[in-house]
Amino acid sequence: MCKECNKGVCTECAADVGGFLYCTAHAGSSVPEPEYPEAQHARAVSESPQKRHPASVPRKPAPPRKTVPRTRIHVPAVSLILPAVVGGIIGGMPSGIPFLNFLLLIWLFMGGFAATVLAILNEGSRLHARVGLRGRDGAIAGALSGFAAAFVAFTFSAFFGVNYWGGMLSLIVSLGLNQGIAEPLLKLVSVDPNLDVAWLALKLALSCIIMPVIGAAGGFAATRLFRN
Repeated sequence: MCKECNKGVCTECAADVGGFLYCTAHAGSSVPEPEYPEAQHARAVSESPQKRHPASVPRKPAPPRKTVPRTRIHVPAVSLILPAVVGGIIGGMPSGIPFLNFLLLIWLFMGGFAATVLAILNEGSRLHARVGLRGRDGAIAGALSGFAAAFVAFTFSAFFGVNYWGGMLSLIVSLGLNQGIAEPLLKLVSVDPNLDVAWLALKLALSCIIMPVIGAAGGFAATRLFRN
């Protein structure tokens, strides 16, 4: 009897396929198609649970990044001179320009901060290592930058006072201030060309005392920021 259509078959017309008897009409349709190795591999991959669900496969966590701590070093004062001069220019130029020097504390603090950062970069490049300065050395670098800034600021202030005193005075008066307020205000932000040498020397000496203190604060702050 044919397994497909249940018709009776004789021994001459019966065909044995896979252990079952089929009639002539269904014997050819019952032969399974061969499966090539490529198809078998593709089917095995598609049925793999790890390939179907890659998100279920746990991933190894990335190793933590190791940060090398900075080595705090002592820098001689001689090695701080060049960074201090650069910091003095950064803090002294705006401190000597009239009306910009209302922000004198900010400029000098920035100058001391820049001097210490530059010193740290210089020493790190020389030693090929991550270094930091001690708080005392940072304060010295900032103080030296404030000392340099005093001369830079005095130079700029004297230049504007000698060449543009009348124009600046007229500008202040045109803003609505009377002469009695405009002149003291201008003397505060610039150098009065009518002062004698003794008063100018006194003003420069006071700047050389006050400005290094502000610069030292900026330098010390830089050492705190770059300690790790």
